[in-house]
Amino acid sequence: MNQTNPNPLLLSLKTVAIKIDVSTRTVVRMHQEGKIRLYRMGGKLFAKKDELEEDIEKILEPLSPK
Repeated sequence: MNQTNPNPLLLSLKTVAIKIDVSTRTVVRMHQEGKIRLYRMGGKLFAKKDELEEDIEKILEPLSPK
């Protein structure tokens, strides 16, 4: 039985990239710059869903009106 969890604890590198609309390479670069936290498991990179949401909130810059 192959069921997908609609609310996963871990997000794959590809899923993270899709969610924030960047390439997987950019996700890795953001991790190297200390902007987002990633974890390795079984040779693959993952982000914890709750931590990713926190990290994104920290790096978002509000756009001020001109």
